[in-house]
Amino acid sequence: MLKKLLNKFNLIYVVIFLLFVLNSAYVSYPDEFINVLGGVSINQGLIPYVNFFDHHVPFAWYLASFFLIFSFKSFILFRLYFAIFTFLILFILSKWIKKKNEDLYLYYLGFFFVYPLAGLYYWFHLYLADSLAILFFSVSFWILITQTFSKNRDDIKPLIASSFFVFLMCFSSLTFAYLGAALYLWHVYLIGFTKLKKLAIFLIYSVSPYVLYLGYLFATNSFKEFYFANFTYNTELYISIPNYVRGNNFNPPKFAATVVYNFLQGYM
Repeated sequence: MLKKLLNKFNLIYVVIFLLFVLNSAYVSYPDEFINVLGGVSINQGLIPYVNFFDHHVPFAWYLASFFLIFSFKSFILFRLYFAIFTFLILFILSKWIKKKNEDLYLYYLGFFFVYPLAGLYYWFHLYLADSLAILFFSVSFWILITQTFSKNRDDIKPLIASSFFVFLMCFSSLTFAYLGAALYLWHVYLIGFTKLKKLAIFLIYSVSPYVLYLGYLFATNSFKEFYFANFTYNTELYISIPNYVRGNNFNPPKFAATVVYNFLQGYM
């Protein structure tokens, strides 16, 4: 009976993998090619924000630069690598959850199966900054859920791993920064507010990626350009460009935010 159940689980993994592969060939979006171009530029030795401009944080470009090494100028292969990358991250996470909590593992399998199906509607399969952010959020969320229901929920190793995925989430899309703050508070809650030594260790590991990237920005003299692209441009210029066309790309939240922002700027 147990062997049959395990065989069913293995079959589920195969089906999920095939869904990811099939999704990789479905539709494309212009923003994907911006991320690919960022990867091409990095492989040519160009420095983000200094030698080329975009108003997003750069993780999608760095990951693209890696995929492009093996893509042989094929966007089909590039998207396939992204699909495999996504599947492998969620698959490895499933094995860890199975080891930590058998009951939660069944719920995760349901999530794992739904992820590529929902991805067609929410565009998770497209190589976009938000797609990466959602992926990394999902990983951090499931690690935290698993730790919440574990006996040793203050185990620092999975929490450090989770915090790294929070960094990757924010490093993919700054619009997830507020969600990142909530996730960091969840980490602190699991560790315990009075366990100062563990909190200090967690803080060091959590802050390190940001400090390292900040050091890189100063080392390459690109901090000023980074700040302009991601903060000045987005808050003063980009938000003032509403999508008035009620077509497939109309974004109601962005339109509402723009209307409110313009009103506050013009009349308050």
